[in-house]
Amino acid sequence: MIQATTQAVSNDIQQEQLVAQVVTDNTWDNAADVEFSTWHKPTEGGSYIWAKDNAGSMHCATYKTFNINTTNQLYSATLYLAVDNYGSIFINGMPVTVDDPTDNSANYETGRYYNFDQADCEKYFVAGKNVITILAYNYAPTGNTAGNPAGVYASLQVFAKA
Repeated sequence: MIQATTQAVSNDIQQEQLVAQVVTDNTWDNAADVEFSTWHKPTEGGSYIWAKDNAGSMHCATYKTFNINTTNQLYSATLYLAVDNYGSIFINGMPVTVDDPTDNSANYETGRYYNFDQADCEKYFVAGKNVITILAYNYAPTGNTAGNPAGVYASLQVFAKA
């Protein structure tokens, strides 16, 4: 799995080109937009989402298919995750992160970055069709989250050598 950090690695745009970008929004499978102005979102576009059919659910399972259309070698990628309260992300079925149950507000107040190097890119991504999957959970000891709404926001950028 990839180690979380508090900052994204700066990409040298003269040596790399953006070949894929995905952010959470209501076009993801089983996703509905949720509004929470106090949660952190570091990039433009996208939105916090949660389970489309049950906004009070303790969990949200969602995925999005995206394409990487390049013949150039993948060089790096950055994934940002903010989730109230904890979650797991998989790319093409491989775990990027799997959180233990927690009510740690740092998961959504500042979020976390996962920076992929070239070897990580070769392991996680393929040319053409890719799938990112999020399993998110709201910490709710009572089992009902209606009075404790949840959300998850993710942003993925994949770069190739120019």
